[in-house]
Amino acid sequence: MKTIIPVLFVLTCFLLVGCNDNGADVKEADQAVAIEVLAPVFPPVVGSSDLVLRVTDVVTGMPIDDAYLSVKGDMEHDGMMPVLTSAKAGLDGEYVIPFEWTMGGDWIVTVDATLADGMQVTQDFNLVVDGDEVTCLPVAKE
Repeated sequence: MKTIIPVLFVLTCFLLVGCNDNGADVKEADQAVAIEVLAPVFPPVVGSSDLVLRVTDVVTGMPIDDAYLSVKGDMEHDGMMPVLTSAKAGLDGEYVIPFEWTMGGDWIVTVDATLADGMQVTQDFNLVVDGDEVTCLPVAKE
């Protein structure tokens, strides 16, 4: 019994340290890379348009061209299939991604970026498609 308690203690410490490091890596990645929505500005309420995203290194301000972006658009109500699309490369940090707005209303667009070094960054954007206008605000990070 005396040997089991120290072993359990050591295993618990390893588990806690491992969980903590993963969270730190995600936080560092989110602070090191910026993702911005540049367009759409005035696409139709329903239909195809280009979603233009800019990815930059926050520290240097340099554009990141070699990331893989996976984009998922969700409506805020149940019953809607998500819109899924992706881009493999950008030009001067800008990624032009075909996107199908299936209807007007409130959207959450989630961008998952995988950088060449394997670092992953996720950014959510709230977009409201109303009439001929799309309004975009980043979701506040907790």
